[in-house]
Amino acid sequence: MRFAIYCSGSAGTILGYFRKYKTEVLKPVFIYYDGQQDQVAEELTKESLATIYQPAASKVTGALVSNDLLQHLNFHSIDYCFCFGQRILKGDLLHEYRYRIINFHPSVLPLFPGLNAIDQALSTDTKFLGNTAHFIDETIDGGAVILQTIIPRVAYTDYSSVLNLQHEMMNKLVALLSSGCVKIRHGNIYIEADDSMQGYYYS
Repeated sequence: MRFAIYCSGSAGTILGYFRKYKTEVLKPVFIYYDGQQDQVAEELTKESLATIYQPAASKVTGALVSNDLLQHLNFHSIDYCFCFGQRILKGDLLHEYRYRIINFHPSVLPLFPGLNAIDQALSTDTKFLGNTAHFIDETIDGGAVILQTIIPRVAYTDYSSVLNLQHEMMNKLVALLSSGCVKIRHGNIYIEADDSMQGYYYS
């Protein structure tokens, strides 16, 4: 199974993942990084041992990233792309890679979609926080849910107490996807898994 990663900004979740697990579970073929921070790109290369692609244009848009990423995914025959990027993906990419691009969103969707999801949650009286791994479609954080992690609000200390849960989600997804446990029937996601999935919620 061939994986790629798309990330932006400080790429903190991805760098944290590879500092913790190295490439023992996930060894991406490439990482597409559009944050335009050379130091971050160098750290991604060092920690993940992957080829790093960056957009050539000075103005980075969702359309540019979508077209650029599609070319790299096709060239490397990627099976799945894990998405931690900030741009809204669109166009041919979403059609050619339907059910193959997985976004990691820091809320228990459908609650708190969009930007600043953790802050959105903390501004309410919600009793739970967490993350959702879902397939990307044309909606904003509305694609079919694969996995969710949930923690009680009282366990929240800072952003990392939510975001770091995505590390183990990535490992679970690599195992599930590589073993063909993720099934799609009429737009619904079914997971054929064993007791190792305890603590995860899935559709």
